[in-house]
Amino acid sequence: IREEGTSHHYAPHDAPALPDAALAAELEREAAARGIDVQRGVNWTTDAVYREHRGKIDLYRRAGVVTVDMEMSAQFTVAAVRGVRSAAIVAVSDELHGDEWDIGFGGETFTRAMTKAARVALTIASRQAGISQEA
Repeated sequence: IREEGTSHHYAPHDAPALPDAALAAELEREAAARGIDVQRGVNWTTDAVYREHRGKIDLYRRAGVVTVDMEMSAQFTVAAVRGVRSAAIVAVSDELHGDEWDIGFGGETFTRAMTKAARVALTIASRQAGISQEA
């Protein structure tokens, strides 16, 4: 869901912001091979910090939104316009689905998840570039 300002300079308002399907599948396969629990779903990109209101969260959850970020739709849109493959793997920090905002940013669980996601991304990027990684 495109609610940031950048992507609208590159594509019509109703154009979807989608990852490269093959690249996303590679990320998913690598994560699964490492025993990482993968959840695929819709992302809501907003650059309005702290504007995730309960009504909008509930609406978007029903629409299949599983993550909220600030850059992904711009990244996918600009990549598509430029003919560059782009996909994403995220580590969830804060949780907005319950009655309270559960802040996890900076915590040990988030740091571990972010490190695992980064390793998956680095493995795929290295593979795509034909670069051998050291163990």
